[in-house]
Amino acid sequence: MRDSPSSPLPTAQELHDELDRNDVCHSLLIFGDPYWLTARAEGSCHGSISFAFLDEDGSRLQHMIRNPLYMFSNRTSKVHKYISCPLLLECMRCLRLGHTEKCCCSPPSAIICPICGNGHKEEEHAAKCPNMAKHVGAACTCPPVCINCVHARKPTAKGHQAVSASCPLQSAFCSIPPHARVSSGDASASMTTAHTDNL
Repeated sequence: MRDSPSSPLPTAQELHDELDRNDVCHSLLIFGDPYWLTARAEGSCHGSISFAFLDEDGSRLQHMIRNPLYMFSNRTSKVHKYISCPLLLECMRCLRLGHTEKCCCSPPSAIICPICGNGHKEEEHAAKCPNMAKHVGAACTCPPVCINCVHARKPTAKGHQAVSASCPLQSAFCSIPPHARVSSGDASASMTTAHTDNL
């Protein structure tokens, strides 16, 4: 990618020119500028870029995966399909995934218990648990129930709270901010986003 870690990073235009040196990239319709995907480690001369392009039948991506791209003094670069995921957002009002309180359709007065999903505060759960009759003592001994998994009809609904990082539904989201993991477009079949390693 560069001769030394202190050398300036190639610009978007230089990245585009380097891609264009490869036969498979000739006449390739690239959406937007290629951009740096990963921050280079201290002292590193390598990184990854991402670029989105029109690939109606998927053949160009497959060709790039099978045949490494040559960039920057004929260094080979592996190509991978870049699959982005939405940023993890969890509403602290309704406890559902994919939005925040600001965009929540539930009334501002809505209260959802993160332990069982019923309409009471978490600190009131022991006294208002729907299964109080089964408790051995004053404390709730019921396993927590994730309302997100209940709504998604997942068999894993019991055993974790809605706000728990162990919820399997949270794996569909990424927890890093969008500027660190940028999506280069929509997920249409004709558009492919790829990233190259070891530039």
